Amino acid sequence: MLYNLSNWNKLTEDQRNYVCYHQKLTQPFIEKHWNDLTEEQRNSACTNQKLTQAFITKHWKKLINLQRDYVCCSQKLTQAFVSKHWKKLTEHQRDLIYEYQKLTPSFMEQLMSGNIPKRVFIPTKTMRYIDMDFEEF
Repeated sequence: MLYNLSNWNKLTEDQRNYVCYHQKLTQPFIEKHWNDLTEEQRNSACTNQKLTQAFITKHWKKLINLQRDYVCCSQKLTQAFVSKHWKKLTEHQRDLIYEYQKLTPSFMEQLMSGNIPKRVFIPTKTMRYIDMDFEEF
């Protein structure tokens, strides 16, 4: 059964729970309604919806640990995100990342050793030179 999402405000809580769990929701829809979702609906969104890295980063601090657990095993996380949050993750969340995120062996080794790489800022001008193929000149 698919519910008409344009009638979101008219759906009962049970219907909204069903939608968050079973229907594919767009990122703009999730963003628009995130603050109005119940804890159960957010849990379902963290598990069953495809959340963008930008959305996860924006809401990470406000997620409860269970929702963070769901994100760690159900969402695709970047190495930059994992590196930034690694020290504050629970042991369980770290285990979930090891198990469910497709990390490179070298990155996993860095995480396990505590040698988490810092992102180095390269100015745009420098990047332009790095990307140039000097053989064309």
